[in-house]
Amino acid sequence: MDEWAGTFDRDPAGYAQGRPGYPPEVFEVLETRCGLAPGIDVLEIGPGTGQATRELLARGARVHAVEPGRRLAAELQRTLGAEALTVSVSRFEDVALEAASADLVVAATSFHWIDRERGTTKVVSTLRPGGWIALWWNVFYDPAGPDAFSRALEPLYAELGDRESPHGGAGALDEDVWRALLGSAGLEKISGQRFTWSAEHSTDDVVALYATFSGTRARPDEERARFLDGVRRTADQQFGGHLRRRYVTPLYTARKPIA
Repeated sequence: MDEWAGTFDRDPAGYAQGRPGYPPEVFEVLETRCGLAPGIDVLEIGPGTGQATRELLARGARVHAVEPGRRLAAELQRTLGAEALTVSVSRFEDVALEAASADLVVAATSFHWIDRERGTTKVVSTLRPGGWIALWWNVFYDPAGPDAFSRALEPLYAELGDRESPHGGAGALDEDVWRALLGSAGLEKISGQRFTWSAEHSTDDVVALYATFSGTRARPDEERARFLDGVRRTADQQFGGHLRRRYVTPLYTARKPIA
């Protein structure tokens, strides 16, 4: 498992607490375009603690989730534990999957950790003819430019020798890259769209969220604690313990040709 990707497995409970779910519009597209419906077979890549998984199960899908983190997989099974959920603890590139066994393959804020060529080849092999792939990310910053909270954190990042990075996977907003990747895999009906949304955060909420980012998790313990203390101090002292932030979720979908 990638060194930074592996940081998520250190604190499954914290990840579950800190990461919000996804906009409902994502699942509406999966239903209207990609065939998400009761009884279909969904393969989920990198479910983490199930922010997307529970939505798929709630819509009646049978979900096979492939999660490389053992602690995350255990948390997923503990909190969801549905009969319609199967969890494999493995890197997606290494897991054994039956050909033409899935109607829909999804990856929510996870596909940037996958080897792109090997991953898309495996997706195509696993999909049934006419099946769909859907890739999406929660990007926890405003692509229109730094908001007031990001600007307020700049001295803290400067003190630690780096800067705030676009959370949610490098290049998640680069539609041309993802269209090209899906097209090179022989997929059709490729589409990309963005959903913009806002979230209310208390100080505890925003600290819990920043604690889940791989860049935060990868810091040495003392430095990570100092960073999160700085996030808390900034939220409390400059924003009165309450923030409203604007985020975006890009979604890319494509279909495996029927013939």
